[in-house]
Amino acid sequence: MPADIITNAVASSVGSIALLLNPTELRHDAESSGTNAPEAEASDKLFGEWGGFRSIWSDHGFDFTVQYIGEGMANTSGGIKRGQVYNGLLNMAADLNLDKSFGWKSATLHTGVLLPHGRSLSTYYSGDSFVASNLDADGELHLFELWLEQNFAEDKFSVRVGQMAVDQEFAFTEQGALFNNSAFGWFPIVGATAPVYPQGAPGVRIKLNTWEQSYLQFAVVDGDIDPSGDNVHGTKVKFNEGALVLGEGGYNWNHNNKPGSIKIGAWYHTAHTDHVRTDDTGLSLADPLTSGAPESIKGNWGVYAAAEQVIWKENSDDKDSKQGVGVFGRTGYEPSDRNFLSFYAEAGVTRTGLLSGRDDDVCGLGIAYGRVSSDTRGLVKDDNFFNAGGAAVPDHEIVIEVEYQFKLRPGFVIQPGIQFIKHPSGSADIKDSTVIGLRTIIDF
Repeated sequence: MPADIITNAVASSVGSIALLLNPTELRHDAESSGTNAPEAEASDKLFGEWGGFRSIWSDHGFDFTVQYIGEGMANTSGGIKRGQVYNGLLNMAADLNLDKSFGWKSATLHTGVLLPHGRSLSTYYSGDSFVASNLDADGELHLFELWLEQNFAEDKFSVRVGQMAVDQEFAFTEQGALFNNSAFGWFPIVGATAPVYPQGAPGVRIKLNTWEQSYLQFAVVDGDIDPSGDNVHGTKVKFNEGALVLGEGGYNWNHNNKPGSIKIGAWYHTAHTDHVRTDDTGLSLADPLTSGAPESIKGNWGVYAAAEQVIWKENSDDKDSKQGVGVFGRTGYEPSDRNFLSFYAEAGVTRTGLLSGRDDDVCGLGIAYGRVSSDTRGLVKDDNFFNAGGAAVPDHEIVIEVEYQFKLRPGFVIQPGIQFIKHPSGSADIKDSTVIGLRTIIDF
């Protein structure tokens, strides 16, 4: 089974592997000094400058991203049952610098569309609630983002309006992006209907950078993206499902060329939500006399914090060097009476340039923990009492993930990894799962 998964994942990129073996240089290297940002970015692409067109377009204000991620994953033991899947994601995005294009000072237009495809390993095989792959999504074309941003006061204040995904700016860590389990991306406890991968929603974000190393940002967005309902592609504008309000403050530093950051945030959802344990008469939903209608609670909320720090560098005198060790962590809380999880925490360590001569490779170890809310546990206890059941009372889910990202050449990355998942979906009734995967990332 593992051999099949590895074969499928590598086979998805056969054409690009052939390019890797071609001695002809396909990219235009940016000079070590005096380069502009688009040229430096092009040096990290498989096709570099696209025959010079990328720089020409960038000079006129147009920059773009074309990326494909392919991943084979297998649940090799435990979970619901053994099995394997293939997931892929085509990511296309573009930015238009309106100053370069039309003379509109300090304004940017951004758009991005996503086409995920594949089958959910978590739903059919591993059974976890965190979701083992952050590519896991339906097979529809989604409008991810379409927004206009205007900066003021020398970029100290900005306003963004349009279709946006809040996971692009809120509650994330840079180092956590290495890991494939969804828990390390968007917080498992911050709003299940929030506009995050793979679909954004209409909203407004404002950001203040009035202090040299700190910021404040706030966003108000549509509170229910409804990807499985009548808004499959994210192209409908609706404001009747409540709003999600987020606020975050952060502080960044760079001590002895070792960058670090801390951020603290909170969120509030204005719509009513169902009580997870009691009905509208105060009885347990497991009680034979229950009305069957959950108690309605006004709003939902939560708080979170995140931090990361480079703790060691091979060359601390080189501010641009990335070789070293970093650590990161996040934690958050939300009310027990209206949520499946009430507490979440994660921690991890990453190492860049572990192997001699492979300075751009990144590896890491991450651990995520989610505690099932007391009301969710209480409902299972109630059901066992009223119906003489013997279901295990859910307690927590833990994932331990190890990843190694090989940068084979600019624009081409292969990343094998393994996850150990304890109590999938928080239940001891589901055997602990072991998941292996091989991911390929191609930036064209």
